Amino acid sequence: MESSFICTLFLCCLIIYEIADKLVDFAIAAQYINKGDLSNNPKDSVSVALFVFFAIGLHITIVRTILYAWRIQLYRTGDESQDKTHDSINLWMSLTKALLEAFPQATIAKFFFGDCATTDWMKTQVQAFDVFSIFPFVMFVFYLFYYYREHDERPNRATVFIMVITFIFSVVGFIFACLSIHAFNEPCQP
Repeated sequence: MESSFICTLFLCCLIIYEIADKLVDFAIAAQYINKGDLSNNPKDSVSVALFVFFAIGLHITIVRTILYAWRIQLYRTGDESQDKTHDSINLWMSLTKALLEAFPQATIAKFFFGDCATTDWMKTQVQAFDVFSIFPFVMFVFYLFYYYREHDERPNRATVFIMVITFIFSVVGFIFACLSIHAFNEPCQP
């Protein structure tokens, strides 16, 4: 029972993370469109890309939130018959979030946000954006190892190839987000 409570609490935290992630994504995209003053070198074309990836991420967030709620319901009822199905869907949704939302956002932050923040508030916003971009990469790796530890099966070659490519993109995206966080440690000098 205590294990179920801890897992439910963890899933509730993941739901809160998903909502906070979308709020930060929207704030950055709106700030970029309205003022374009995130950094010392804003790029106009990025505003459309930010909203496209926000929209893609919103759909992913809705599905992931439903998955978390479903898992909470399974914990409440003690139904373990759906574990493998749920774990498979969660792994593929995590892969989708890493590839279609987090990697493009980390790439945009690294190469298109500039190299310093115009204000302390912008520094905080961009660094929050980058931290939220890191989390899907970490979660994908966690779900990948968890799935193959819990479900002892040999995946087909196509699945292995997709997982390896996503793992590589996750490492690169993680590095891009860390570099962007580092670049925004100091505000721009006047």
